[in-house]
Amino acid sequence: MTGRDDPLEESLGRDVVRLARALMRRFNRRLAAAGAPVTGEQCAVLFCLFAEDGLTQSELCRRLVQDKTGVSRLVDGLERRGLAIRVRDRADRRHKRVHLTGAGRALWAEAEGLAREVLEESQRGLGVRELEQCQDLLRRVFANLEAAG
Repeated sequence: MTGRDDPLEESLGRDVVRLARALMRRFNRRLAAAGAPVTGEQCAVLFCLFAEDGLTQSELCRRLVQDKTGVSRLVDGLERRGLAIRVRDRADRRHKRVHLTGAGRALWAEAEGLAREVLEESQRGLGVRELEQCQDLLRRVFANLEAAG
C-alpha cells in the first residue's frame, strides 16, 4: 500500500479493473472506427473459438471468467451477426458447441490485428523483462483467487 488513508483507493484490484476497462474502451473504439460489427467482449469469444473451435458455453465461461448469462448474451449477438453458430454435441445432446462461421473467422483476422495494435500502444516504453514480471505477478494473483474458490 502507499500509506494513503484508504488502502482500497490504491489497491491492485482497482488498478487492474481500471486497466482492463481502459484496454476494452480503446479496443472498442478501434473496432468501431474499423466498422467492425462487434464489441471487444464479443471478440474475446471469437478469440477463444479461433484457438479452439467448438467449445461449449460452459467452457467459454471458464476461459473468459464470466457468468453463463453474460456468455450466452455474447454468443447470441455473434449468432445474430452470422459470426458463430451453436450446434448440438453429437456425444451429449444436452450440450451445444459454439463454432465460428466463415464470416467469424474473417472478422477474427481483422479484430486480432486491432487487438495487437492496442496492446502495442498500451505497452509502449515497457521492457520485455518488465512485461514478463507484470504478467507473472498477475497470473499468481489470479491463481490465488482461483485456489480460494
